[in-house]
Amino acid sequence: MQGALFCRDRKAAGFIIRGLRHTNISLDVVSGQKSYRQDQIIFDSSVFVFHGALTKDEVSLVHLIQRVKPSSCLAMLDPTDMKYLDDFDLVLSRPYSFPYLSLLIQREIYRKRERSMKQRMRFGDMTLFLQKRLLMRGGKTVCLTNKEFALMQYFFLNPGRIVTRSDILDNIWDSSSPLSTNTVDVHVSRLRQKLSICRAKAFLRTVPCVGYQWISDAIS
Repeated sequence: MQGALFCRDRKAAGFIIRGLRHTNISLDVVSGQKSYRQDQIIFDSSVFVFHGALTKDEVSLVHLIQRVKPSSCLAMLDPTDMKYLDDFDLVLSRPYSFPYLSLLIQREIYRKRERSMKQRMRFGDMTLFLQKRLLMRGGKTVCLTNKEFALMQYFFLNPGRIVTRSDILDNIWDSSSPLSTNTVDVHVSRLRQKLSICRAKAFLRTVPCVGYQWISDAIS
């Protein structure tokens, strides 16, 4: 597992690096390196270990990591103040066991990844964010209404299957509501318009006289 260490105490840095290396966590010291190198290390890392006091730049960096790499683990070792401890997943002061620290780090990353998977669905290079009701593909983000989102979920869960308009009505709309199959066509048409924004319109195929099919080999 690759990680980044932010520590200005060379002796402490060596101690932490050696201790975690034996648990298969490899840390690169980031403090003092050129900004382009820092960016690459941050991009490649899944665990970020801070030691001692935080500078203003490091506080900003912690908040940036929380936004851009939410499934990573932020650990603070030997804190000198209590001001920013709530921003970290793990906080430990010496004496601490490196095997135990490694176990905590790996468990935290696993927990975050599991939670992340529950908050989004993937289909090929498309991602559906469940809480924000967003569809993302190729750097394009599409906001969906509740019904459009429910349709996308249904198609994602039934790839390749031809679904009838009645199937969609039964699964997405309240069965007690007096709706016609034309309602499905209207919402699918609106969804198609939004899919064209991220060039995913071709994935949604109309099956004449039957319904719709979400296909995985569309050319877009």
